[in-house]
Amino acid sequence: MLWVNYDLIKFTNMKRKAGPPPIYADSLKITVAREYLSGAQSYGQLAEKYALRNAAVARSMVRWYEKYYSLDRLPVVENPPVAPAVTPVAPSSVSQKDAADKEKDKQLKEALLKVEALELLIANAQKELGIDLIKKSGSKQPNK
Repeated sequence: MLWVNYDLIKFTNMKRKAGPPPIYADSLKITVAREYLSGAQSYGQLAEKYALRNAAVARSMVRWYEKYYSLDRLPVVENPPVAPAVTPVAPSSVSQKDAADKEKDKQLKEALLKVEALELLIANAQKELGIDLIKKSGSKQPNK
């Protein structure tokens, strides 16, 4: 019969979870997601760069970003207005329209970035102050 002294054996394959999982700041999640979506780095590289537990954490951050901040998640108009019949336009006015469209796209991206920054600011203020700053829909106003 073989006797084994378990005090001498190192359990290298066993992982212990110590405490609750870490909670990451929204700004870190957004940074990781944007870097991944830009194609600059992989999940594993981002996990190493930002000292995340593993690549799955980085992947979950990208999914979180796509769920809450992706442009694809903007409201969709159910019945879009019907465009009038297209009439031929002079080439010079087409380039002016292209320039105007590019400018409007730039303004839209800036506006979305501002909204995102303000939402993060409100979320951080709520955490620090411990006060609910956003009015819940359907809540009753206090009687004066």
